[in-house]
Amino acid sequence: MEKTKYSFFGHIIFALLSVFFIEFASAQAPYCAPSHTVALCPKYDMYIGGIRIEEGVKIIYEKVNDGCNKSSAPNYSLMSTSPAFAIYEGCTYRMFISTGKLYNVQVGVWVDLNMDNDFSDSGEFLSKGWTEISSDGQLHSRSFQIKCGGITSGTTRMRIRTDSAGSAKWDSAGACTSVQYGETEDYTITLNKYVKPLKGFSMPDTVFVGIPFRFTNNHQGCFSSQWDIQDDGTTEYTTVNPFHVFHLPGRYCVRLKTSSYCDIRGDYNYCFNVLAPATITDVLTDGNLLQIYPNPSTGIVNIHCINLTKGNLDVEVFNSYGVQLMETKAVSLSNRLHIIDLSNEASGLYTLRIKADGKQINRMISIIRRD
Repeated sequence: MEKTKYSFFGHIIFALLSVFFIEFASAQAPYCAPSHTVALCPKYDMYIGGIRIEEGVKIIYEKVNDGCNKSSAPNYSLMSTSPAFAIYEGCTYRMFISTGKLYNVQVGVWVDLNMDNDFSDSGEFLSKGWTEISSDGQLHSRSFQIKCGGITSGTTRMRIRTDSAGSAKWDSAGACTSVQYGETEDYTITLNKYVKPLKGFSMPDTVFVGIPFRFTNNHQGCFSSQWDIQDDGTTEYTTVNPFHVFHLPGRYCVRLKTSSYCDIRGDYNYCFNVLAPATITDVLTDGNLLQIYPNPSTGIVNIHCINLTKGNLDVEVFNSYGVQLMETKAVSLSNRLHIIDLSNEASGLYTLRIKADGKQINRMISIIRRD
């Protein structure tokens, strides 16, 4: 009877262990299975805590300090099954990492750059030469670079591992080794190969005086931008996608220069016309005029009554779906100028329905917002 009892519990334990290892292998596949043999991760506190990854001044990923994700061996976690962030060929990144408050750790980072389901190829070990991370609970900055060439674009995996600072240093073969302390976190990420765009930057088809618009850099990844608005050798902007306002109509040429990126340097120049916003003028009766300007506008539209001093003005505003957004009744014409504020509305076409001097006028206006 006792033998049957122990046999029964033995089968239960075996079944539970089998489920655990099947689930672990399934989450890990097709990559090698990492292992940290000391079961009590929280006891030794050598976990992967907070993480922040920056591309220049842009934060592309951030995770709060989550302590040990597992409390027993093998102390491995697949943190994301869909891409958590994207990195680019040739770019340098800053990774901020924290650990627990008991022991310093060494950190290993690998990325499968050619998507062959391992981390053993040239350039895939990213944390070479990193010094240990202090056990003060603070984020500590380290840098890594994605090499140029020999990479495959698409969905791949990044592996981050910790171990005691007193253990053997991580190396290119360390992604799959069994160690005692710490933990392993895997991230599904997007890896992008650098492709030089055919057109360096884009902008609206029509540019108007006094209307802010955006120059959009078509490069993807890390680079520096130098925008020369007059193409006269002066750099006006160094942001990636700057806004600009032209104050006079005319012919302008803009040049964009980008930094060397995988031995490719960008230099682009485009010329275009800047137009003055139109004024819509309607003749009412006896030489009385109604002017609507500017068109397009950033949201502030003026209705100017010329020679109209008697009576009232009714104004309705409709969006492109015919929904009434605004209605103003009995505006005194003696005020000459009535202002409509659509600055909180989205960019697009709107219809003004104006009743004045016994006439109804419907006019289309365009709103171009800075967004």
